[in-house]
Amino acid sequence: MKINTVHLAQDWIRRFVKQGDLCIDATAGRGNDTAFLCEVVGKEGKVIAFDIQEQAVANTRKRLEESGVSKQAEVLLESHTNMSRYAEPDSVSCIVFNFGYLKAIGPFVFRPYSNNPLASAASFPIIILMFGISCNIAKSYI
Repeated sequence: MKINTVHLAQDWIRRFVKQGDLCIDATAGRGNDTAFLCEVVGKEGKVIAFDIQEQAVANTRKRLEESGVSKQAEVLLESHTNMSRYAEPDSVSCIVFNFGYLKAIGPFVFRPYSNNPLASAASFPIIILMFGISCNIAKSYI
């Protein structure tokens, strides 16, 4: 098996996130991270996924349906900067930020730091950052 940072990040999440937990996918995109989190939290858990692009929300919902995990997720057409409206900080086990882009839609859509919840998200136990370059080829995490 080829090991890349996505596999390393997923392995790390599997070690700390338990069945029944609540997780957040802050940047839903194609839905791959949301589907992965749904599998990890199981039927008793929940994943809240955010994206500001309609196509990303549609892609994520389709991916979850195809994977049979749509009942574990709430997919929102909304900025992740509003995540505190949907979950209390002490209730979330993991937040994933995958800053790639949807090739068919266009380049990255970033918000200014003042609107980015990374600083406030520091109170959550696990924060995974992945940055897509070009067609989501290179990724990194902390």
